[in-house]
Amino acid sequence: MRPGSAFGFVAAFLLSCLALYVPGMALAQEVSSSWLPPQKEVFPLLWADPRSAQFSLQIYRVGGQTRSADSIGHQIALWRLETGQGGTLQLGLEAAAFLRLTLSTVGQNAALTDTDWFFGFPIEYRQGPWAFRVWSFHTSSHLGDNYLIAHNVTPITYSRETAEALLSYSFSQLMIYGGGSRAIHAIPDVDTWAAHAGFQAWSKPLDAKGTTRLYAAADEQPKAQVDWQVQTNVEAGFSIKPERSDKTVRVYLNYSAGPSATGQFFQTTRSYLAGGLAFDF
Repeated sequence: MRPGSAFGFVAAFLLSCLALYVPGMALAQEVSSSWLPPQKEVFPLLWADPRSAQFSLQIYRVGGQTRSADSIGHQIALWRLETGQGGTLQLGLEAAAFLRLTLSTVGQNAALTDTDWFFGFPIEYRQGPWAFRVWSFHTSSHLGDNYLIAHNVTPITYSRETAEALLSYSFSQLMIYGGGSRAIHAIPDVDTWAAHAGFQAWSKPLDAKGTTRLYAAADEQPKAQVDWQVQTNVEAGFSIKPERSDKTVRVYLNYSAGPSATGQFFQTTRSYLAGGLAFDF
């Protein structure tokens, strides 16, 4: 099956499920729907997931060099349906770019090491503490021109269309999640089954205005393509949400270990401690 047809097949399947589900909900209870609705979190943003679509910057040292791992991404709600019983069903568009830069190369300016591009169409549902996400997304990975010249390497062709399902449950100060994924089409052709699980926890407000909290998060992804080695990311820090703002800033430390999340280096293991800054919208 060609990549385009595989991706189209999964998208058509997910939309068909949506079309069958919505009429049943409408018969069972009062519902309201809207196109391009105001921003609202249905499935939680996964703070420690290295491929979560968010605005973030991480600085770390490895191999005697200072590097950065940056992400530029967001999810847009395309259509939302809300039930009289508190359920929310949403179709969205999510896209992101993940970049790595070498900041301290002797005699050179900051150099782009690699970039991963990704987009998908998540279908999410929340009912009380439960939330569910199923989606199909495309990702590709590319080496930077300066990196190619400096290291005289040949890049691999890396492109995937992947289907993933995740389930989460939220307590008052804790959220846990789990699920798995598999690529419908992958270049290079490797076993792409993967598991995905983790948690996020946060404290009660540290100040009288309720703007600042402590938080911790961990994300674990065992992957068949690297003999089920675990890609680990652990994050802890402060989350700050100013009064009358719908945005949150997170200042944190992140520990990453195991196979790289970067497509061009998916068979490479790495371990580092980074300082990070992220903006949640």
